[in-house]
Amino acid sequence: QDQPHSDELLLLLDYGIFYEFIPMEEWDKESPKVIPLSDVEVGKNYAILITTNGGLWRYKIGDTVKFTSTQPYRFRISGRTKHFINAFGEEV
Repeated sequence: QDQPHSDELLLLLDYGIFYEFIPMEEWDKESPKVIPLSDVEVGKNYAILITTNGGLWRYKIGDTVKFTSTQPYRFRISGRTKHFINAFGEEV
């Protein structure tokens, strides 16, 4: 968070993370449409997928976001895609 009196978060793009997004209307489909960061729209609800240069490949983190700006990319956490973080308590 780079603005102390705002609930918007700045998406950091220079830390080796590749972001992709699933529009929530696609979430329950067998093959949901996945879009790159460049195609997100302000005010639309998305699930986040991340890939890292450390080997984490297309991980669904479970949060949903709504972008408030695309120049720079700012968002608010809008919900969850699931009701638990890890059913077996095996957090890393």
